[in-house]
Amino acid sequence: MKSFIKKYQKILLVLLWFLFISATFVLYLLDNELQTPYSTGIVSFELAKDLSSSEAIVNAWNTRAKTFAGISLGFDFLYIFIYTFLLSMLLYLRISKYNTRHFMYKAGHILIFAVFFAGIFDIIENITLIKLLTGHRQAIWSSVAYMSAVLKFGLISLSVLFILGSLINAFFKRKKWS
Repeated sequence: MKSFIKKYQKILLVLLWFLFISATFVLYLLDNELQTPYSTGIVSFELAKDLSSSEAIVNAWNTRAKTFAGISLGFDFLYIFIYTFLLSMLLYLRISKYNTRHFMYKAGHILIFAVFFAGIFDIIENITLIKLLTGHRQAIWSSVAYMSAVLKFGLISLSVLFILGSLINAFFKRKKWS
């Protein structure tokens, strides 16, 4: 696997960035249809802490908006695949700069697995949101969606911060401050 990534890393990286930017744009367009006084978009629905908040968001959406929410949640399954592979590849490329005994190497390896757990939490979140959207109005679905979203966003944030921190560290190591 390492030799495959090394051989095709530039092509894979360009392809993943293209897919990520394209998919993000599609989700942005879908999200524009979900703006209401109760919701700034799908993320509001993901982070609704309780059933009453979830119901307020869904009830504020007309039939068209509910359709767009369903399409957004369905498209998000593809998006999960894209962002997990992009982040894991970026993490892999950053940790490959370190010795295998270095703390950053070990932490990066953990984060590569964490990104895939973020994807799993995102899948759980989508399933529970689809349940709520299709009329299964039970408090458990809002709670599971909320906790899954918090865990997902937390793991993704840690991974992005690691990548940025690693890049900043590399930049300052190259500079000669005398």
